[in-house]
Parts: sequence; structure tokens; C-alpha cells
Amino acid sequence: MKAKDILWLDVSFLDDDILFGKYYGNLSPYRRAKTDRYHCRKDKNLSVGAGILLDNFLQPFGRQEKSMKYRLSESGKPFFCDFDKFFSISHSEKMVAVSFSERETGCDIQYCDGKDREKIARRFFTPYEYDTIIHSENLSETFYRIWTIKESYLKLTGQGIGNGLDFFAVHFRNDGAEIFQDNKKIPVDIREYCQGSYRIAVCRFR
Repeated sequence: MKAKDILWLDVSFLDDDILFGKYYGNLSPYRRAKTDRYHCRKDKNLSVGAGILLDNFLQPFGRQEKSMKYRLSESGKPFFCDFDKFFSISHSEKMVAVSFSERETGCDIQYCDGKDREKIARRFFTPYEYDTIIHSENLSETFYRIWTIKESYLKLTGQGIGNGLDFFAVHFRNDGAEIFQDNKKIPVDIREYCQGSYRIAVCRFR
């Protein structure tokens, strides 16, 4: 599935060993090595699926994922060598998503299980976000909206969740969402998508 500069894929078809081998053999050395480090077949499938999506993005530029070389930032975020496009990978359950951009990008996908996540929100989110969740009509949906936006922003900045999730806040507006830190609005574009039981968010600096 595709929406502008993001793709997502259900990797269930990679349970088939023949199809898995076919796509695995068409990956770059970096992506194969990353796939090999996983012990669980589910995680291997998701890693191969990410390679499939990256290849899909690269083809219009006359590139193939299997020929790409990668480098890592200090935080471990992967980049292409000698190619000025950026990407961000996320996966959850049996879905993988990849955003692709001319600017830094971060994406996150989460499977929404419908469970009450009020305790998690109270512990890890800001008071404003927690208040937004408990006063919403659908607590689980609002929780995952905030969660995916937070994760996508952290991936955009390369920070990860090691510094916590409560040093910035997601605010909802009628036309979307915004991010505030130290009472200042962060200049990012945020897009959200729904795919069945999954929520996806993409962040890019303006």
C-alpha cells in the first residue's frame, strides 16, 4: 500500500519459504546481515519486507536496494551512502512501514489492540496528553495516535526513547496534530494513516 512518500506492507506472504528465499536473495549485504541477526522468523520477515519497500522506492531513481551501501549515524540511524534520500523504517506485528523523503523523516506503525492503555499514558506521557486521552471518546485510539506521533518524531530526530517520552507533547487540532517542546511549537509536518487495526504516523521537518 502507498500514500505519497510512505509504503506499508503485510509480510504474511513471507511465511512461504520459497518467497522468503527469493526476496532475501535480492537484498543488499547490509539488509541480509540485519535479517540474519534476528532469531524469530517473524522478525526476519519484517526485515525482508523493509528491503522490499526500500527497493520499491529506489526503482524510479534507477537504483536497487541490493546495490545500496549504508552508513550509521552516532545514534545508529541508517542512511544511504552517496544518495541524498532519507528513509525511516518501522514495524509492528505483521506490518512494516517505510517513509522516504528528500529531507530527514521519521515514521512509526503500531498495531492497535484496543486495550486500555491509561496506565501507560499516565506513566510515560505528559499531563496534557494524559488528559487528552482520558477525556477522548476512544481512549485506545487516542493513545495510539499520540504514541505513533511521538515515536515518529523521535525517529526523525534520531533520539530514540532513551530520554523518555514526556519532554515534548502532542497537541491535536481540527486539521491534524502539532508538537510542542518547552512551550514552543516544533516546525514539523505530521501525517497520519490508518490501515485496518494499524496506525501510522510520519514526521518531517519543514
